[in-house]
Amino acid sequence: MATPLERATVLPPAWGARVDGNRRWADDNTYKPHLWILHYGGGANPAGIAPYSQQSEMRVLRAWEGWHMSSSRPQGQMRAIAYNDLIGQTGTHYMGRGPHNNGGQYGHWNNDSRAVAFILGGTQIPSPEARRTFGRVWLEDPMDGTILGHRDTGQTECPGDWIETWIKRQGWIADLGVWSQGQSDPVVSSVKVRLWRLGKRPWPSFGPVFTAGLRTQVQGFQEKYGIQPDGVVGPQTFKALGGLLGEEFPGDHADEPTDTPEPSRWGAATERWRPLVARYFLPGDVEKALGLIRCESVGDPNAVSHKEWTVKPAGWTAETADEWKAKGLFQHLPRYWPERAAAAGFPGASIFDPEANIAAAAWLVYKTPGGWGHWSGAWAGVDGCLEWAEKQLAEG
Repeated sequence: MATPLERATVLPPAWGARVDGNRRWADDNTYKPHLWILHYGGGANPAGIAPYSQQSEMRVLRAWEGWHMSSSRPQGQMRAIAYNDLIGQTGTHYMGRGPHNNGGQYGHWNNDSRAVAFILGGTQIPSPEARRTFGRVWLEDPMDGTILGHRDTGQTECPGDWIETWIKRQGWIADLGVWSQGQSDPVVSSVKVRLWRLGKRPWPSFGPVFTAGLRTQVQGFQEKYGIQPDGVVGPQTFKALGGLLGEEFPGDHADEPTDTPEPSRWGAATERWRPLVARYFLPGDVEKALGLIRCESVGDPNAVSHKEWTVKPAGWTAETADEWKAKGLFQHLPRYWPERAAAAGFPGASIFDPEANIAAAAWLVYKTPGGWGHWSGAWAGVDGCLEWAEKQLAEG
């Protein structure tokens, strides 16, 4: 069922793309992003002064696509525009590679993220319309809600100080507004979509009117999440709608004892592997190892990399491409996995076995000349997960 936002999205053929990056590529059918990465770029209006137009924004998209697909591009030629989604100052949502394909802009982060670029022209500040459109895309998408700026993934100033601060303050929540019965707005449609995806209940219409029926559903949702059941959708309710997908309602287990650890800088999906990491890594190395897991797989033991190699490693060929798709918590390469698993004491283990994957990583660190360098991007002249993890630790 197409949602109102999906129906309003400008697809690649409509904005004049050379390649329809929104089609599902055969080798990306396991792509499951865990986080968002925000980017920005200029061009639609170099002076940064309204009015903006869809026509000027689409010209920028075609120019970006041409550059990304150019054989003279220093970072390597791409097969489509780099971004999954693009949002203009007009508030228009343009589809790039879409939600089903890995992005092409963020190196080793591509297999875990959905890349969104704001088309800003001569300013670093997205318009209220652009910010609200991102909020709707975020609200409707069934992901865990984690959002990073491009600068959090490498050495760059993008997406600028304003957007970076907006991310840290969860500014898109406030930009979604406050809505109650009787009001009408596209954001209300996105609330209905999110409730439908959370509860899998049939919804007769995703229309923009806040009906009495929607108020009743919102109240039920609020009660289960411990929010005052006033039927008004504001910041608290938006956070619950956007951040708790797939988790059990807290109220369902209110009387059970809990022993929840303090939150880790690496997030719950990565933190759950701490006991196994502590079993194989020295105490002083546990945090760095967890940082690598956070960067490489976001704690998903079934993670598969679909990144496009801008610098092909020695031995890479089109016929052996699958051997260069890193897998598991530490993203081991299948061509090396049998040797590593056996050396770590897990002969014949699956590369997706969490303990075997962790043990093999520890073997690389402590028993091979490369050590931690196996996760460095220095060989390609970029920051890898090692550099990222060390930066996070240095910043405290």
